[in-house]
Amino acid sequence: MTVKAVLLDLDGTVVKLRYRYTEAKTEVFRLLEANGVPRRILEPKRSLYENLRQVERYLKTRGIPEEYERLLRLSLRVAERYEVEAALEAEPVEGVYETLKRLRSMGLKLALITNNGSKPTKLTLSKLRLDGFFHLVVTRDHVGSMKPDPKPIEYALSRLGVDRRTAVMVGDSPIDVKAALASGIVPIAVASGVGSVKALRETGARYVIDQITELPALLERIRGKPCSGVRL
Repeated sequence: MTVKAVLLDLDGTVVKLRYRYTEAKTEVFRLLEANGVPRRILEPKRSLYENLRQVERYLKTRGIPEEYERLLRLSLRVAERYEVEAALEAEPVEGVYETLKRLRSMGLKLALITNNGSKPTKLTLSKLRLDGFFHLVVTRDHVGSMKPDPKPIEYALSRLGVDRRTAVMVGDSPIDVKAALASGIVPIAVASGVGSVKALRETGARYVIDQITELPALLERIRGKPCSGVRL
């Protein structure tokens, strides 16, 4: 396989964010319920994005699809407040600077794809001096959708000018794997964040590595060059 572009998730893959996800989701749920969304259609085990999609479907069946856009804006406003809070205390994943330097030296195009908003993402990258490594940064604000929807990946591929057959998606969550599969690119999972090795494999990850520092060697192997230390 010829690899020309590497698309990377943010939280859990490149950086560590102390994002109070449970609190953020609880606040969004309260907001939605206060605006007439029944509690029965909100599922704590699903991601915030998946819950919002469920709300969209519910409102369409009620004949008021336009209400979804208003509730979406309110919900993401809540989420962004927690994301900014987390960005202020962001830390780099161990070995990420060396890894990104190595990937750039391999002539690869690098894109960051995150479900976070633009403001907290810029804050995170600037604080950790990571913004210079990426040719492209895609947040939910760029395409109006979030992973596992394939649109953020498709947008990145278009902007980078690369074929999906020459790109890989690297992330720590089953959501990243699902997005990669939906867009037709190779999913690589890194077991350094929320997803267990078992969950990542069951979702469909083609390769699983323990930490981001193993990525350059894996890509060399995919390219047909010898390497070691990669769990397939």
